[in-house]
Amino acid sequence: MRAIATMASLKELRLGGTAVNTMGLEALKALTKLEQLDLQNCRQLNDGSAAVLAGFKQLKVLDVKGSGIGEKSVAMLKAALPETRVLY
Repeated sequence: MRAIATMASLKELRLGGTAVNTMGLEALKALTKLEQLDLQNCRQLNDGSAAVLAGFKQLKVLDVKGSGIGEKSVAMLKAALPETRVLY
């Protein structure tokens, strides 16, 4: 994740089906131009991961379908990221 985090101009990142976890998401905070983040079927993610994702204010699309993030946390994400299309 650290290597990916150095790609400052990255706009789209597809991590679907990988073992990314909350700590990995922390490393991605440096990607301030990221607009689309695919975390579909990332089962290592959990409700704690949602708190980190809530800081990604620049996202336009966030896909967390099939991840370990629960319904209540998705509702929190939708409230925290009103300009983001959150797919669940």
